[in-house]
Amino acid sequence: MNTPLFIVLFTDNDIFYGRKDYFNSGWEEIPNKSIKKVFFRIPTGDFLVLSEYEEYGRFTEVTKIISGQNVGKTQLEYFYILGKRNGRIIEYKVNVLSGNTEVKIYDEDSQYVKGLNKEIWK
Repeated sequence: MNTPLFIVLFTDNDIFYGRKDYFNSGWEEIPNKSIKKVFFRIPTGDFLVLSEYEEYGRFTEVTKIISGQNVGKTQLEYFYILGKRNGRIIEYKVNVLSGNTEVKIYDEDSQYVKGLNKEIWK
């Protein structure tokens, strides 16, 4: 697919385009500006659209292959997209192979959320 993994629309109507590679998405390069909307492409080609959040987050889950010809290589299993609003976190867990998406809601002070890397948030 030739479209970026995500597109960010800022409140000043500037646009930022992510990269096309899950391992090097460009998320870290998003300018420190107020975000209006984020469009994330999932493996089915559809987009998840997050808007009106105080902060947005993204991270990946990988596994290491332990047998076969690719032993030792990492394989992307899931990527996560999060939105923070009013003390709540909405998490979208996207299966990279199937495109299936699970949605979970957490309180901001939950152990799970406190354990997330602070650098995922924009």
